[in-house]
Amino acid sequence: MEKTLIEITNRMLFTEYLQHMGVRAPSLQREWVYTRGQRVLARIQAGPSRLRFFIDASSMTPSRRSS
Repeated sequence: MEKTLIEITNRMLFTEYLQHMGVRAPSLQREWVYTRGQRVLARIQAGPSRLRFFIDASSMTPSRRSS
């Protein structure tokens, strides 16, 4: 997993994060990765018994979003 990503356990908060980033939420039933350039900003990863949600929380700050 990328070092900049943190796990978020709530699907609704994950969807709100994506909306904040201006990203349309994907199907939350399968693996998915959202990147901007070479940087991964969000990921859904399938675990053995559940989906796991990861975000790059640092991209929520104004100085990081513009880069």
